[in-house]
Amino acid sequence: MALSIQPAPGDAADYALLQAIVEAAPDPLWVISDDGSVARTNTAAARLLGYADPDQLVGLPSHATLHHLHPDGSTYSAEDCPIVHNGHSRAAQAPELFLSRTGEIVPVIWSIRKLKVGGAALLSFATSESLAEKARFQLAQGEDAVRSAARRLGIAPTRTALRSEMLRQIREHFADPDFNALSLAANNHISVRTLQMIFAAAGTTPAATIRGVRLEFARHLIDRGSTVQRATFDSGYREPSAFARAFRRQYGVPPSQHSSSRAPDDNEIEDDGGW
Repeated sequence: MALSIQPAPGDAADYALLQAIVEAAPDPLWVISDDGSVARTNTAAARLLGYADPDQLVGLPSHATLHHLHPDGSTYSAEDCPIVHNGHSRAAQAPELFLSRTGEIVPVIWSIRKLKVGGAALLSFATSESLAEKARFQLAQGEDAVRSAARRLGIAPTRTALRSEMLRQIREHFADPDFNALSLAANNHISVRTLQMIFAAAGTTPAATIRGVRLEFARHLIDRGSTVQRATFDSGYREPSAFARAFRRQYGVPPSQHSSSRAPDDNEIEDDGGW
């Protein structure tokens, strides 16, 4: 497929050379037209970002396709994009985050060069593996260290680390009846779709995970002699009927019939999910 830009008169040779370079280069190359859309990308760039065919990218807005989030996950305005809105050639001063087609985070180093052909710009990039390894290494140091290291390095945590952090947030906020998947997504500066994909990788959903934590805590209370009414409200449910239905689906019996006669020993209390 030809580049979707129009060369000025006399630039035909440069145009043909550019197209040949983009097609043949082993490294990821990405041509951005003067309106910010993708004019052309090569196979290396497409595959790195999870696309089987480079032609799938042509015509898409470049910023929104690969570079629309800050390292902390907050929205990255196209007007602030150093790639799309760049009046001169430059290399990145810090690693950036691109997103693959499936939402995977790809840390990259990049450079861009303005071209004479049609006002286009040539973007080249490569994965920043050494920086990614540093962030992954921090997984062994605990969740706070992961997030701190990610901010310093400009790399978001892996999906496993994000899911672990969000499970911590669920256990912290589940008793709030207003806490739900939308709240969790907003707290982590990600879309609901991305949130769902992160939990789908573990074979579950955000809503099911929140519900499971609430019911786990409610059973914990009932096992220790709490009334069903107290367990209902203390676990984040507003309606006793909704709580009873969810509890029965989860444990096979209504909460009123759940055994509370067994008094756990001290070790069980300490080890029961950290409640």
